[in-house]
Amino acid sequence: MSTQYTDRNPPNTHPIAPRTPVEAEIAAMTAEVLGLTAVGVDDNILDLGGASLELGRLVVRMRQRYGVEVSLPYFFRTPTVAYLASLVRWPGAEADEH
Repeated sequence: MSTQYTDRNPPNTHPIAPRTPVEAEIAAMTAEVLGLTAVGVDDNILDLGGASLELGRLVVRMRQRYGVEVSLPYFFRTPTVAYLASLVRWPGAEADEH
């Protein structure tokens, strides 16, 4: 998967392509919500333009598609596709963190 660059997704970020089908789906959801052509798995979603409205849309899509709840405080610590994919692989992982 090649990343298309825009002003909101500059070429100096060296995005990492999704490594799993879940990462690919979440990256596609994120790119769609942000109006980008692609998002790397370690790209900071907030830096790419993710504001509260976009994050809310992404949280709803994650809940609908995977049945997982995304805790925004945890998400703000690690706002990446890789983090969101980890919630799908290990539901409830956030609850173990204090």
